[in-house]
Amino acid sequence: MKILLLISTCILILIHYSYNRFANTCPLFKCDTKKEVTESNVCMKASNNTLTKEMTYLFKDCVDPDTFCDFDTSKEYKNNEVAYCKLRQEESGLKGYNKKCKEDSECLTGVCKKNKCTGKLLYESCSRDEICSHELYCLPSNNTCVKVKPDDTIPKEKINDDMLKCNSTVECAYDRECIDGKCQIPFILDDGKEVNDKRLCKSNNFLNQTRSDGSEYYVCDRFLLQNTTYDCNDEQEFCTYKYNYTKTSFNLQCLCSKTETQKRRCPPDQSNDRINEQSYNSITISDENTVYRNINNWNQLNFKQYYPNLDMSQCVADVLDKNSNYLRMISLLSLLLLSLFVM
Repeated sequence: MKILLLISTCILILIHYSYNRFANTCPLFKCDTKKEVTESNVCMKASNNTLTKEMTYLFKDCVDPDTFCDFDTSKEYKNNEVAYCKLRQEESGLKGYNKKCKEDSECLTGVCKKNKCTGKLLYESCSRDEICSHELYCLPSNNTCVKVKPDDTIPKEKINDDMLKCNSTVECAYDRECIDGKCQIPFILDDGKEVNDKRLCKSNNFLNQTRSDGSEYYVCDRFLLQNTTYDCNDEQEFCTYKYNYTKTSFNLQCLCSKTETQKRRCPPDQSNDRINEQSYNSITISDENTVYRNINNWNQLNFKQYYPNLDMSQCVADVLDKNSNYLRMISLLSLLLLSLFVM
């Protein structure tokens, strides 16, 4: 009996260390399907398994539509730490076109219609850009709402550079940005093209270069993953990347995937340059005032591309790692064996 007990104990210890070897520090992102998070204003609760040492983040939806889950993606939460449903910060001052409202007094125009602030129309007087309607901005020289550039009522062949001059992106059509004083279409140049602004590059990235005379310039260049897969193995700490045009290499640390149990992944590279154009169009073609459009938030766009199921206002998909499940199952069986021998 003592021999069997000793063997069982050794098996348990061996599995314990094997588990620690294969497991990593990434937390598990799971939906709170068992309703373990009982607090009404809590959207995430961290729970540490004393046996496996796994940290699990349990998510549940915020009930109030005016709140969001204030979860910090860069923070390592400890056992029983929580993230709260937080009320969206109300905008200070009067609201511009198409912003949510309840009373006329909340709006710059003084009119709240169907819970949205109305806006000034073409050639109507204005005091600021936010008061003008969709695809309009406030021309400061005469305080009038005018069309963004280029004016879509003018044939393309008649558009010249003078018609595209700008001081800010507010003046530009929604598929353009004010680059070098001109409303230009972003993400159009290939790697190796000389530019003054990275927004013109398909990859939304450029590198500083030096000419033979010592002068500096910038070229479009994307970095590409050199590893055969995005998955990091248990012994891997870094991923290798190389720039496509300049051939410069560098390393980035493996990151927790946040959507797959305890897996680490290489950070995304720039192999899909169309992500910028597609995401750009998807967030700018909307019934919004030119001031309110959400542009140049490429970190968020790449984050959503790399973690497509990760939406912190909703539960994270419950995806379990097979290796982790297997080791967990053996650990539990060994504990059962040990308890039988003790009895």
